[in-house]
Amino acid sequence: GAAASKGVAQSQGGATSAFTLCWDSPLRGGEIGWCIPSPIEPALYNAGGPITTGGASLDWLLRSLLHSSADYETALAGAEGVQAAAQGLLFYPYLAGEELTLGRDVRGMFLGLGIEHTSDHLIRAVLEGVALAGRSILESLLAAGGLVYEVWTYGGQARSGLWNQIKANVWNRPVVIPRVRHAGCLGAAAIAAVGVGEYPSLSAASQGMAQRGQCYLPHPDQAALYDEAYRAYRRIGLRARELSVDLGALRKDSER
Repeated sequence: GAAASKGVAQSQGGATSAFTLCWDSPLRGGEIGWCIPSPIEPALYNAGGPITTGGASLDWLLRSLLHSSADYETALAGAEGVQAAAQGLLFYPYLAGEELTLGRDVRGMFLGLGIEHTSDHLIRAVLEGVALAGRSILESLLAAGGLVYEVWTYGGQARSGLWNQIKANVWNRPVVIPRVRHAGCLGAAAIAAVGVGEYPSLSAASQGMAQRGQCYLPHPDQAALYDEAYRAYRRIGLRARELSVDLGALRKDSER
């Protein structure tokens, strides 16, 4: 199992997402929003950051913008046929701000939207935008001195093979789907197993119970394309944050 192992990252992917790395020293700076001692391995630290509207961005697009009642598998099927980087369309996934790292005024946006883009392009751009936001946290962890060997991803987002492959390509790391995708349930089971004496510690329980499932490997050609997309995402993001402050002032004015 992955447990709490140095160099193994976890991507929690529900309505709210997070990207966290297990490392043997504190990591801080950039888009790292927290660094706390690991509750499983006391000698290690969990450092990472949030994507507050990760999965919620997809819900917003499907339900509020596209007015789709389709299930996720059906809704995402068309996006699989869209080329990587969504034909030059980028999505900035901060629909409710990111107070812990980027600021409460930052907001989401589509960038590069053209008449050639369809709903499938919008969906793919959202999937990629959430992955690119995770890449921003990953890069902050690397800049702080950490190393990321592979990423275990949990939650509802882990049900999508397309999203898992996009993340592997954007992060250029293997993405592992555990056999039990819901980390909360697995954690509760591990605590119970220690309580009844099945395992001597949370570390041992985690190692024994967190079993590897399917692994998505990055495709080198698409990883190179996403490197280019990430550079554009970062440049645009810096400007977007400045504009978001101005727009935040407009929102406050309209609320008076």
